[in-house]
Amino acid sequence: MAKIQPPIEVIEKRRTPLTAGENFLLHALSESLDDSCEVFVEPYLNGDRPDFVIVRKDIGVLIVEVKDWTLNGVEVDEKNNWLRGSFKQKVKSPHQQAFEYKKNIFELHCGVLGLNRILNRNHFKIIDTCVFLYDESADRFLWQYDANLKSINEQRKAIRSETIGFLKSNTTADKQAAAKNTEKDEFLKRCHYKLKRDRDNTYTRNKVDELIDRIHTMKAHRLFEEASYDDLIRRLKPPVYTTNQQTPVSLKGKQIRLAQSRPGKYKIKGVAGCGKSVVLAQRAINSHNRYGSEVLILSYNITLTKSIRDKLSRQNQHIDSENYRIQNYHEFIRQQVNRCQIDFPVVDEAQSAGQREAVFEEFYSNVNLFDGTGDNPEQEQIEKFDSIFVDELQDYRVEWLTILEKYFLKADGEFVVFGDQQQTIYDHEEVEEDSKAKKSYLAKHFSPWETFTTTYRQQPDTPLVHLFKAFQERYLTPKYDDSDVFDTQPFQAGLSFNILKFIEDLPPADIASRIMDICRADQIPPNDVAIISSKFAPLKPIREIIGKHEALMINFETDQELAEFKRVQPRADEEECIRQIRRAKKNFFEANDGTIKMSSIHSFKGLEAHTVFCILAGDEKPEVVFTAITRATHNLVIFSKSGSEFDDFFKTAIN
Repeated sequence: MAKIQPPIEVIEKRRTPLTAGENFLLHALSESLDDSCEVFVEPYLNGDRPDFVIVRKDIGVLIVEVKDWTLNGVEVDEKNNWLRGSFKQKVKSPHQQAFEYKKNIFELHCGVLGLNRILNRNHFKIIDTCVFLYDESADRFLWQYDANLKSINEQRKAIRSETIGFLKSNTTADKQAAAKNTEKDEFLKRCHYKLKRDRDNTYTRNKVDELIDRIHTMKAHRLFEEASYDDLIRRLKPPVYTTNQQTPVSLKGKQIRLAQSRPGKYKIKGVAGCGKSVVLAQRAINSHNRYGSEVLILSYNITLTKSIRDKLSRQNQHIDSENYRIQNYHEFIRQQVNRCQIDFPVVDEAQSAGQREAVFEEFYSNVNLFDGTGDNPEQEQIEKFDSIFVDELQDYRVEWLTILEKYFLKADGEFVVFGDQQQTIYDHEEVEEDSKAKKSYLAKHFSPWETFTTTYRQQPDTPLVHLFKAFQERYLTPKYDDSDVFDTQPFQAGLSFNILKFIEDLPPADIASRIMDICRADQIPPNDVAIISSKFAPLKPIREIIGKHEALMINFETDQELAEFKRVQPRADEEECIRQIRRAKKNFFEANDGTIKMSSIHSFKGLEAHTVFCILAGDEKPEVVFTAITRATHNLVIFSKSGSEFDDFFKTAIN
């Protein structure tokens, strides 16, 4: 049987199921092809999602585009245009679509194939394309190709006959007419070629055996070398996300109890990867089911809101997103201030962006901000929620929690906060000074802490979890008297584990090269890779290098973007330009778009990746380093400058 990726049992559990045609062809390929054929179903290719890519090592590649369209209202003209409806609206044919996928593999996705094609255009022939039409109308539709081919042959025959007559005459007019006929014939010849090419590359449900035979009899392409094969497979290979997203996470033990919705105020904490976000998602779903009203979910990190929504969808594929408002705190308060017609503070434009931000920070932390709202009948009433969930509690000021409880939580409502104090990575002096008041507030208003110490992001017997625990015990447990330490099991020596490396003093170019070497050697799909650092400075030169070979999702500014922003807004200072660009990119940051992610550690908090490359500047505080390394689920590579306080620890713990 063919090697199907992802496996059929995973495909069948997808949120978006295959169409009838795709499902029919999938099972036909699975049952009829042997294990020399690797069939990739809707692979992630940086935005491109071809239906099927069939790879035979040392032989070649076939892209198959599947359409379930009813073709009764579609025509194909002699120029090979697809026309739909009574107005003959031109539509993109599936053949063009498949060819675009092929072209993009060479030009956008696979650097090895792309470079080889520049050196030798015959590499373009390694990949072929075809179309599979599933609807019953497909066979009748293909008659149009035959009719057009016949018509073109008759036209060319008549033109050639007429041209012979013109050429027998020596008049200038006849010679010009013969030349025009030759041009017409060449045009019709090209039309004939395109029509026949697409006709021969189209298969229907009744002719699926012909498609199978074509795959079986593909001729070996001598230019399809191992380097090209490896580069292509790494990009077609399903990322971990596509396998994990299909089924809801099964809650265990204490998770089940804490995911139950009930009124009151609760606080939940735990080690990285313990499932806090999954419990939050399931409890939010249960809360909506119980109250029947909109659930408010707030985070601090802007990029985390998309991840929370993904977890909600994974736990229940049929949820109505309108029932869950997911925002970061500042965005929510800004909307409520506008809704209640409260004036925003006036700032001096001469102040720096940081000074202006401090003014607004004080405004958002005013515990009396919404006093008096609702007294005016012309004003909007404050929105009240039956349930409010706060993620990243460690980053919240006590004033923010007070505001949420005081103004936005209904009486007898449900208020649940989730956090991990060992991931307190933002340098908010106010938070540090107010930590005692925050602890007092939580103790007074909320039930006792519920704690998770088991991580489900990694197996407890892996070196990665042992590394996390050792780091906690060395740097964090002495600092936090009530810190939660990872549960571990004895390390199972002799087993094959994933990548765990500590590398010192490499310049950016060498770091970029090492990253690419590791990804190629282990065939790690781009979507499974994150490159993070506490500072953007080391990421920028690495982005320049890796960006020449890979598509990237970044949440910081490029030099070109900054220059363009300054051109459009010449009065804005550079600090403000950078702040706006980064904020916009955080809002649209996608953790699973098929590309390599590059981010600050701060913006990647709450997210995870199969393979994390962590670049340390050497002056980070332990909470930042701990947050960074715990983003990895399988592979972790740390690049650091020598002289860091963590050098000896990582050298000993990893080696």
